[in-house]
Amino acid sequence: PLNLAGVSGEVHLSKTKLHINGLKGRIWGGNFWAQLGINIAGIEGYNVSIQFNRCNLKQVGTTFNVKFDDAWTNARLDFEMPGGHIRQLNGSGRVELTDGNLMTIPFFGPLSTLLNEVFQFIPGFSDLVRSQIRQASCDFEIRDGQLATNNFIAKGGNLNIRGSGTVNLEEAYLNMDVRVDWKSLIGILINTLTLPTMPFVGLFSF
Repeated sequence: PLNLAGVSGEVHLSKTKLHINGLKGRIWGGNFWAQLGINIAGIEGYNVSIQFNRCNLKQVGTTFNVKFDDAWTNARLDFEMPGGHIRQLNGSGRVELTDGNLMTIPFFGPLSTLLNEVFQFIPGFSDLVRSQIRQASCDFEIRDGQLATNNFIAKGGNLNIRGSGTVNLEEAYLNMDVRVDWKSLIGILINTLTLPTMPFVGLFSF
């Protein structure tokens, strides 16, 4: 169930449509603002504009029975679904994730943990054998139930991951191309030796 608090807004009802304006409150440890239009006569349909500010990703996952680590999310979504079916969904938005362990990349696979234990006395050595992605963002558009982005970026201490692709929202099918940008010369060596078999662990799976 959704744990909402401090919810308020204005409701306007006509013969054909229900409008909810200035809807706001607290959810998932953060705040939300929204406006909704719902057809109540004739063809089923919705139009929604909603924003989330500083919501806790772990609490979001609990609501939908998905396990996420702690992180904070800001999001904006404007969409309409004139026929009430996801294939008719159109809209746009932006999502940002910050201050969390969104993905861990061990550069040398299982050896990364061993190397880190042996050389943990060396300051900064951990960053040479693994990278934690702590923030990510993208803008997106939705056309006929297909979400597309061309500016996905996830940032870690010594690398960035950039991507573009599409998501079929009805079939939950992802098609995405990604590129790793290293921030150090050692990263070039790691890229050459290990990237083809590098495992990715965390919120994002490749």
